[in-house]
Amino acid sequence: MNTKSWKKGEVIAAIAVLLLSALFLAGTANALEPQMGDMRFVLTYNDVNTGDSDFLSGITVSLFNMDGNFVSSAESSSSGVVEFKDITYGNYAIKTDGEVKGGYFYAKAYEVVKFTSSGLYTLDGDEFWQLVVDRYALSNTLNITLTKGGQPIEGSVGI
Repeated sequence: MNTKSWKKGEVIAAIAVLLLSALFLAGTANALEPQMGDMRFVLTYNDVNTGDSDFLSGITVSLFNMDGNFVSSAESSSSGVVEFKDITYGNYAIKTDGEVKGGYFYAKAYEVVKFTSSGLYTLDGDEFWQLVVDRYALSNTLNITLTKGGQPIEGSVGI
């Protein structure tokens, strides 16, 4: 075998090794990326009577996987930030329960999201950054309806 043939064989072998290495690295790139992260968004309220809106603090938010199993819960911070730590990437349901706080009722809120290494998105593909809760002012009057002989008797009690 002459020297030219030998060098040509070495070059071909070197190119083959480089190509195989590139394919191997491309195939393992996703395996090298983290498969979990910290999920963050902001909790806000919308007052249905006044139209006011602001950050909502001290409200419990629950996270469920798509099988309906509870994953975690977190309380919104003073600036409304909700953070779930070390969450595996995937689809989740974010939910608040109705809650009375400071003379207001904060209604249930619900959103299904997709959590990826590049962020948090609705299932429609829009970026998800806030969950909005409707707020209702509570009055100091309790409206009641009693029945007597099958007839309703309406009344109210100041509390």
